[in-house]
Amino acid sequence: MMHSAAARIARAPERLAGIGFDSPAGLVVWTIVIGTAVRLALAASVIDLGHSEAYYIAASRHLALSYFDHPPLSFWIAWAAMELTGSDAVLVVRAPFILMFAATTWLTFRLGASLFGEAAGAFAALLLNLSPLFAISLGAWVQPDGPLILCVLAASRCIARLAIGEASERGLPLLRHFENHFQFERRAEQKA
Repeated sequence: MMHSAAARIARAPERLAGIGFDSPAGLVVWTIVIGTAVRLALAASVIDLGHSEAYYIAASRHLALSYFDHPPLSFWIAWAAMELTGSDAVLVVRAPFILMFAATTWLTFRLGASLFGEAAGAFAALLLNLSPLFAISLGAWVQPDGPLILCVLAASRCIARLAIGEASERGLPLLRHFENHFQFERRAEQKA
């Protein structure tokens, strides 16, 4: 049974090409376009603010360097959206988070493609968008998790590029520096 599931997954790129997706990147682009359109439609008409979002938006009306119980980036993004547009409409404050999720989807694809191949990266991006937790809550609502996931994926992509050799010559000495630093500290701990 496991073998047949693996075989079906392995044949999936050919089946997708047969319905118009010539490449895994094409599937990801369509995933981003359709997912973003659905999230914008939901943000504009269906889903009203939750109690957490109302708190984030109310607190972000007053720009501060930090806030009581959450990291400030999501507050700053909501504040910037309200200041740039002059509105605190639901769609206005959610739009940057929806766009960040589009970037998160693309980074998921690129990270998966660099580590496991383009087909795996495309399916990772597709599954990310099919998961209600990620696609709706973290992908469309004003939450600290949206910017966090985007930044963690961007950092993971940079580390993966350094580790598998995709990075430029400048990144490798930096990686070696950190490796040497940690080895030095490990030797110092062993001596103590």
